[in-house]
Amino acid sequence: MEGILKKLHITTHNKEHKMAGIQSISTSVLENPICQERRKIPGTVCQKCYAQHLCSYRKSLKDCLTRNFSLLTNNLITEREAMRVVFDTRYGRIESFGDVANVTHARNYIRIIRANPETDFAIWSKNAGIWKQAFDMDGKPLNTTFVLSSLKVNEVDIVPDGMREYVDHVFTVWDKEHYVYAGTPSECAGIQCKTCLKCYRRGTAFEINEKLR
Repeated sequence: MEGILKKLHITTHNKEHKMAGIQSISTSVLENPICQERRKIPGTVCQKCYAQHLCSYRKSLKDCLTRNFSLLTNNLITEREAMRVVFDTRYGRIESFGDVANVTHARNYIRIIRANPETDFAIWSKNAGIWKQAFDMDGKPLNTTFVLSSLKVNEVDIVPDGMREYVDHVFTVWDKEHYVYAGTPSECAGIQCKTCLKCYRRGTAFEINEKLR
């Protein structure tokens, strides 16, 4: 497995990207049955999924995320194996393109996070139930914020019972008819994440809002 993990892809975003300076690790939405089912639900952010669009024309990205999905969802990696997955940025993101598919997937991310104590991670997910099981089993790493991503546009998700101790932020996307940026602490201005870091830190606004792009 250690040799296989050398193939695990960490995305380094270019300097023009919103996530410039923040590495991320992600998996393919095309392989994730939860993501594909949610695309069928009217009004979901998933219907506007940019990752699905990117994977349709960027074969290299699609191949990397597909390989990550296979490596992270099928078997639980050891702590020693997790140490071979190295982040070298101050901040990191879990799933900038997809979401977790099962508890093994989430537990593997926890092990990778713990193997990179110098990096502060933000986890984005709509699958709170999966993460609850993983956190209940393995604990939530100290160098982590958990961002519950609201399923529907213009609708703030309610934090499920049992997840309140784990959720640091709820991130909601709003269409242009319902969103007016006024510079308040709860708003994402669409600037590069490294200049904002609301989602990567505790103690900032609990509800964070962004305009649909």
